[in-house]
Amino acid sequence: MLADSVLADLVQTGPLREHLVTMAWPALGTAERLQVIQAIQFDGASRSTPSWLLALALEDPAPLVRYWAARHGHFPARKAAVLDVEDPGLRPTEFELAQTERVKADPQVMVRACLLDLDFGVGESFTKAPQVARLAALRKAQSYTAHWVVDWLAAAFMARVPVGELQECAAEFFGRPDVAHELQQDDFEDGTDAYTAGETLRKCWALVHAVDVSVGIHLARVLPLKRGLYTMDAEELLDYPVPILLNLVYRAPREPSLAPLIALLVQRRDELPEELQRALPFADPEEDDAFDTEAWELRSSADRQGAILEAVLSLRDYLAGHEGAASSAGRRHRPWGLLAP
Repeated sequence: MLADSVLADLVQTGPLREHLVTMAWPALGTAERLQVIQAIQFDGASRSTPSWLLALALEDPAPLVRYWAARHGHFPARKAAVLDVEDPGLRPTEFELAQTERVKADPQVMVRACLLDLDFGVGESFTKAPQVARLAALRKAQSYTAHWVVDWLAAAFMARVPVGELQECAAEFFGRPDVAHELQQDDFEDGTDAYTAGETLRKCWALVHAVDVSVGIHLARVLPLKRGLYTMDAEELLDYPVPILLNLVYRAPREPSLAPLIALLVQRRDELPEELQRALPFADPEEDDAFDTEAWELRSSADRQGAILEAVLSLRDYLAGHEGAASSAGRRHRPWGLLAP
C-alpha cells in the first residue's frame, strides 16, 4: 500500500499527474493501483475516471482494477459521433469510442456492466442484463435516479422477474446511505423539483404496497411520509403489511415526521396484531409531556442488543460521576463493575 504522503503527491492535480502515474503504474501492485484510481476519481465535484487512466486500467490483468476504473468511466456510443452538433468538442473521439468497445468485449461481466448507465432512465437493456450487472449498475447510479429505479421495480414485478432478484436490486440501491439521504431531503425552492420529489415518494409507497414484502421492506427503511408536494396519508399505511409497519415504528423515535402514524396506531392499538402492539409506545409521544422517548427508543430499536449496551454504559458513566467519595473497595462491589475499563 502507498503511504498517504506518497499517494497525495502522486495524484496531485496538475499536468504532471498523468506522467507520474503512467511512469509509476508498472511498479504498482493491485491494491496500490486501486488506491490511485480511487484518489483520482474522487478528486473533483463528480466521480470520474480520466480517459488516460482508464486506458491504463483496462489493460490490467486484474478484473477488479478494470472494474474500479470503468465504473466511473465515460463510454459514448458510436452513434453519438455523427450527431450534428455545433461544437465538435462535444463529439466523442475515436479513442473514447475504442474504450467503449474494449469494455463491451471485456471477459468479466462486472466490467461490461459499467456500460449500463441509469442516469437517463432504466431501459430494456437493464432488464435483460445479468443480475450481477444490474447490481453493479445500481451501486454506481446517481442517487437522484430513484424514480427510474422504482418504475423499473414496479414493471419488473408485473413482468414476473424473480422476487429474489428484485429483493437484491432494492437492497442494493435503497440500502445506499446517499440514496437514503437524498430521499429525506425536503427543501425545494423550485415548484417543479418539489412536484417531481413528491411523485417519486408517491410511487415508492405505491410500490411498497404492491410488491412482495421482502422487496418493499428495503424502501420502507428509508422512505419519509412527506417529501415535496406529496404527503403519505397515515390512514393508508394501516393497510400495509405488519413487517412494513414494524419498520416504521422502529424508525419513529428518531424521525419526528412519523409522529402522525404513531399517534394513529396508538389510538387503534386494540385492533392491531400483538407483535405490532408490543412495539408501540404506551401513549402518544406528541400528547404526553411525561413520555420517555429514550425508553421507547430503547424498547423499539431494531438493534436492541446495541441499544441496551449503550444504555448500560451510559448508566455506568452517570453513576461513576456521582460517587466521587466512594472508596476503592466499594467500587469493586458495584454491580456494573464488570463493565469498568
